[in-house]
Amino acid sequence: MLIAFSPARDATMKTYKQLTYELRCQIYALNKTGMSQNKIARQLNVSQSTISRELLRNTGKRGYRIKQAQTSTDTRRLAACKAIKMTTSLIALIELKIIEKWSPQQISGWLRDCFLYTFHAADAEDSVEPGGQWIIHI
Repeated sequence: MLIAFSPARDATMKTYKQLTYELRCQIYALNKTGMSQNKIARQLNVSQSTISRELLRNTGKRGYRIKQAQTSTDTRRLAACKAIKMTTSLIALIELKIIEKWSPQQISGWLRDCFLYTFHAADAEDSVEPGGQWIIHI
């Protein structure tokens, strides 16, 4: 079996990072000049697929719109699911539900609802609201 290795190509592989507003401005300007996606990617030191995806996602009837692209990105990032840190108090809470014979689906659904409606990242302890509602602080 022959495995190809291209040091020149592998050396240009980039790590993942979010496009900034400034990069979007540059994409807009370079795209307006008619520069190819490959050349834009090389100039900005990002993957060609990043440029392709950015233009595909954010080009409408009036072309590529920088502010609209940034707003859409910010909205997607806010709506994205965040990883939940498994604290000792959260593990104890899950174990309590298991002892109460809750199914994994019930526990995950209940936790999802708790985190959606009562998530507070400022504190490091779990507590109970006056009405008996659990607040899981991470």
